[in-house]
Amino acid sequence: MAMIKAQTSDKRVGKRVSLPEHLDAELQSYCVWAGVTERDFFEQAVELVFAKDGDWKRHKKAAAKGAETVKPAGGMAAGDGTAG
Repeated sequence: MAMIKAQTSDKRVGKRVSLPEHLDAELQSYCVWAGVTERDFFEQAVELVFAKDGDWKRHKKAAAKGAETVKPAGGMAAGDGTAG
């Protein structure tokens, strides 16, 4: 059974994504196989990362309490979507 399901959703924000060719080919194959759109795939992939990343969960909890948090090493550069 596919992990990604077709969905309807609320307000959207446009994003541009650039992928290596081999990932794009597999993404397209997966979407056809699962009967979902690329939008469904990316939305649910992002939700999965947020749900499974313990460091992110701890950061959100600390930030909600007003505590200072430390960014993980080797993460993305701020705002540009590239490794930094």
